[in-house]
Amino acid sequence: TVVTDDNSIIEETKRFKFKTHPNAFLHLVDIGFNFFSIANNHAYDLKYQGMEETLKNLKSVSQQTPIYYHGIGKRAELLKPKQFEVKGYRIAFAAISIVEGNYAAKNNQIGLLDIRSKEDYHELVAAFKNISADLKILSIHYGIEGKVTLDEKQKKYYEYAIDQGDVDLIIGHHPHAVRPVSLYKNKLIFYSLGNYLMLGSAN
Repeated sequence: TVVTDDNSIIEETKRFKFKTHPNAFLHLVDIGFNFFSIANNHAYDLKYQGMEETLKNLKSVSQQTPIYYHGIGKRAELLKPKQFEVKGYRIAFAAISIVEGNYAAKNNQIGLLDIRSKEDYHELVAAFKNISADLKILSIHYGIEGKVTLDEKQKKYYEYAIDQGDVDLIIGHHPHAVRPVSLYKNKLIFYSLGNYLMLGSAN
């Protein structure tokens, strides 16, 4: 979702468009959430201005309390996994997504890394390889909605991050359905978590 209190921003011409007031985001932080993937196909529902708003509001909160996020930015910065320390453990984290239109990150324009771009994906995985961390986490927003089986070549594509980047945990989402969990070389892949909270899927 876009995080903003500005109702004047022009929306994308798409069926589903989401935005969340900064106070709702603050509520999540107040109850203990401190770690966010912001790379998904709704990050740009309010175009570039919406992405700027999300970054502005998350940065504002991060100046008051320790929260960590990755997924929107210029290409060069997104190719560097976010690194931080929790209770003495070094964490490296990055988020990549399906991207529509012109919203793939560029060196001179914010956006998202595109999971369907082998160049984006391979460069991000290579960056993980060069990081020394206790836990390397990759968030991937991808997959046909409502489908519980894996997409074509998805298994090999995700395993590449473990083979070539020493990633320890891959967290998949987007299909709105739970997909298989795999233990590969003693590393975990969640191909899709499904929906923890989504009122439209209550049935």
